[in-house]
Amino acid sequence: MKKIIAALLAAGICVMLCACSADVLNSVDAGNNSAGDEVEDEMQETEQGEDADASEPSDSSDESESYTDYQSVLDAYTLKLQEAVPILVEEYKEEAELNTEGLTGLAELSYAKIEKLAEISNEGVEKMAEIMLYSGSGSMDEYMEWAGKLQNVYLEEAQKLTDAYLESAK
Repeated sequence: MKKIIAALLAAGICVMLCACSADVLNSVDAGNNSAGDEVEDEMQETEQGEDADASEPSDSSDESESYTDYQSVLDAYTLKLQEAVPILVEEYKEEAELNTEGLTGLAELSYAKIEKLAEISNEGVEKMAEIMLYSGSGSMDEYMEWAGKLQNVYLEEAQKLTDAYLESAK
């Protein structure tokens, strides 16, 4: 049963990545980058509400930051993902203790946390799309290569949330 749920989670992550990355170029033209900002704001509010003394992830404002190349976006969003994961894992563990829905409830909690992580990743991919369209070489291959690197970081970090789920599902 655990393997089935883990497989479903993995499939859900893949579907979410495909669906979200398809919208990236469209949202760049529309100027829509609020999803990642909302996740970052929500994470900061949660941190402040739970423990005002806890160290917070970097509070860099993406709207004021100007990324000039793919590497700077990859570095910034790798850091954001890595800083978000411990917070999301801790939130998951706290919420999992209150779970009354069994494995299904745990899977839903895990998926919700992974979704927040995906939103951060997709914001980074969107920044890369902006570079491709407005200041980069305009090469789709180059954009896809760099976006793939960020998605690999996302997958590595999302695995930590999946591991927390699998541990709690024992």
